[in-house]
Amino acid sequence: YLHRRKNMFGPFFPYGSQYYRTPNPPENDWEQDLHQIKAQGMNTVRLWAMWSQIHRENDEFDFSHLNCLMALCKETGLKALIQVILENAPAWLVQEHPEARYVANDGQAIEPMGRPNTPGGGWPGLCLDNAIAGESAEKFMMALARHFAGHEALLGYDVWNEIWFELDGYIGNQYYCYCPETICEFKVYLRKKYRDLDGLSRAWYRQYSSWDEVLPPKYWGGYPDWIDWIQFRVANQGRLLRWRVETLRRADAGALLVSHGLPNTLSGMATQLTDDWRNSREVQIYGLSCFPLWFKYDPTETFKVHDMVRGASGGKTFWTAEMQAGPAGEGLTHSKTPTPNDLKLWNWVSLATGAKGILYWQWRPELLGPESPGFGLCQLDGSPGERTRTASFFARLIHQHAELRESSPIRGDVAIAVVPESQIFCHVADRSAGKYAQSIKGIYRALSQAGYQVDFVRMDEITDYPLLYLPFP
Repeated sequence: YLHRRKNMFGPFFPYGSQYYRTPNPPENDWEQDLHQIKAQGMNTVRLWAMWSQIHRENDEFDFSHLNCLMALCKETGLKALIQVILENAPAWLVQEHPEARYVANDGQAIEPMGRPNTPGGGWPGLCLDNAIAGESAEKFMMALARHFAGHEALLGYDVWNEIWFELDGYIGNQYYCYCPETICEFKVYLRKKYRDLDGLSRAWYRQYSSWDEVLPPKYWGGYPDWIDWIQFRVANQGRLLRWRVETLRRADAGALLVSHGLPNTLSGMATQLTDDWRNSREVQIYGLSCFPLWFKYDPTETFKVHDMVRGASGGKTFWTAEMQAGPAGEGLTHSKTPTPNDLKLWNWVSLATGAKGILYWQWRPELLGPESPGFGLCQLDGSPGERTRTASFFARLIHQHAELRESSPIRGDVAIAVVPESQIFCHVADRSAGKYAQSIKGIYRALSQAGYQVDFVRMDEITDYPLLYLPFP
């Protein structure tokens, strides 16, 4: 493979499950569950470290739950990946600094609340462009990494869960964030890009006499200002990812830092700010969430998202950081329940595309909120079921066969060029990037079903492919 690099997991192939997201599962289930996970041949669990639950006051942190879970992981021989969650703000911080809330294009300030993926409250957190919110979040991350530095059970930190802008699509049709700090950052971005006000005026076809007159677009309309606003937000998301990595690295220089995203680079960049190519460069290992029955993937689409993240990783180690384990969804409508054959297919897709780890979402069925009672790999009472036994088979298979752990993906026969400018233009012109995403989906399906292995590449990565396809030119 052209860009082959060292596997950052080493000989260790993490195979296991998401386990703890406050307040699920209850404490009296922890010991038996972790022993059961180990008994199934698994070696890794993910534990959420939620800002709102741990950071009790300005300089007070409560790690008691994680301390207990980490001690149990050590006792059972499991490795723990700690998930850093900043998308939920401590109530005391929200009360003291309401000016740090996200602000929509219509002026609405978003009050933190509970939602399906954060039943413990505090979602979506505070705007981290705000200096006070950013300083408090940094203090939390530093305390977390220092507290668990050197712990025998620690595998590393997932620095950002599914790197995307979570407010997109959840509260009406608003756009974000229009707080003074984000607008200030936007103007800094524009000054660097256009150098002076005359340059900006020419690019936007406006007549500005002061930078005070320059504002981000709030409603769908023109092209130049919207393209700049979206490109700024994508770049700013990257800056915040780099800040998380640098903060954790200062606190624990030797920690393994990984992350993963929803594989939405090809459809959600303009709204969800997802750029897997950028994200993968900031961390040592990058991965994806894959919920085929929830997201309505057929097998070809399941291969496509893995191939896309493989391409975005540029030869780095990548993995399936979240694999659907049970029925998925929100509210009264959930997906079909995966069968053991579904899990077999998804495991083989991960292995065939070169993934070097697999974690299920999640071990226990969800307890609270609209995601309950979904997602569980085991039964409601924590006992193994058919899907658990399938997962156990693969855990042991991978452990027994070094070739599954040590293989490298081969270079593709053909390549599809991924061009963010085309997707952003499509979104600005059409209020959706759907036509761009469909153009990629169609050519991937045609090429892969004709028997070609497909690579996804950015324009600066193109080498001597016999065929390079440019979708949505």
